[in-house]
Amino acid sequence: MEIIKLDKSHIASTRRLFENKKYMGAMVNTNYFSGNDSDFVDYHHTAFTDTYLSGLKNYHAYGAFEDGICHGLIAFYESNDDAC
Repeated sequence: MEIIKLDKSHIASTRRLFENKKYMGAMVNTNYFSGNDSDFVDYHHTAFTDTYLSGLKNYHAYGAFEDGICHGLIAFYESNDDAC
């Protein structure tokens, strides 16, 4: 398994991680954000890629890849104001 810093070239490979029936413990089909499951997946995947994979200075994402498949990811905001 290889850990890679994600960028816009990884948009397609991270999509499958958002295609679940549950999001943060709630069933996707009972969401209040969109009309159906695929809209919900599109909404959250697009929000993730626009934030973490668009090259913004303080937003970072790393993915765990094996045989070219992303099996998991972690994303975080790095604040300039936090003490080291």
